[in-house]
Amino acid sequence: MGSQSSQKVPSVFKFDKSAPGGFKWGFRLEDDPDRICFSKLSYRYPDPAQIHAAQTLASFSTKPGKLPPNRKVTDGMTKFLEAIRAVAIDRMTADWRKYFVESTPMEAILTVPAVWSDKAKSDTLQCAHKAGFGELNKID
Repeated sequence: MGSQSSQKVPSVFKFDKSAPGGFKWGFRLEDDPDRICFSKLSYRYPDPAQIHAAQTLASFSTKPGKLPPNRKVTDGMTKFLEAIRAVAIDRMTADWRKYFVESTPMEAILTVPAVWSDKAKSDTLQCAHKAGFGELNKID
């Protein structure tokens, strides 16, 4: 998983056939020009013209990559959340006994910006559910 440690991980990813599981994410892609970044803009700005405008502004600092034709942003966000969950469980298992981690009920709190549309919030919850975060409980 790499040796980089941080409380915040860049939400960048790339579908890469050469990577384990066909997916790379976070710090492993820091300098990769083909990484998918600004994926959250697809949630914030559902209008393609707004996405393009936001990506154009963002391109002054980096160039966003492109998704493979058979993938959607939600596929990438689901894989990203799966990876985050796997790292969290690996860290807990390393610090505590495996039995303790497996037998302890876990709950995750996922926050999104208030300005996101209801659809964007719902899509994010669905990605989290598919990533193994359990049942969906939404607090408005």
